[in-house]
Amino acid sequence: MADPDRTNTKSGSSDAVRAKPLERHARHYETEPEYLIFSVEGYLYRVPVDRLQESAYFRDMLESTNTGIVGEGKSDEHPITLAGLSNFEMENFLDVKKAK
Repeated sequence: MADPDRTNTKSGSSDAVRAKPLERHARHYETEPEYLIFSVEGYLYRVPVDRLQESAYFRDMLESTNTGIVGEGKSDEHPITLAGLSNFEMENFLDVKKAK
């Protein structure tokens, strides 16, 4: 669950204003060689790209020619911010994909 003391911006792809640094998610910060890093409600998720390809939403994002700033999603300092998505939803999505 999100830390109530944590503040994130909810619009755009910037997490520029934070009370605390982002925390790596305990179960979903993977070490696969081809990955993307996402920020959801103050947590970082490092997810293998092949797992994302199974979702139409993420596949469309990956195929888009305008994905944001150069290097976005490749480091903890420049994660792809998923506004409007809760940690609960992200965890469940990744749990289902990991179980396959």
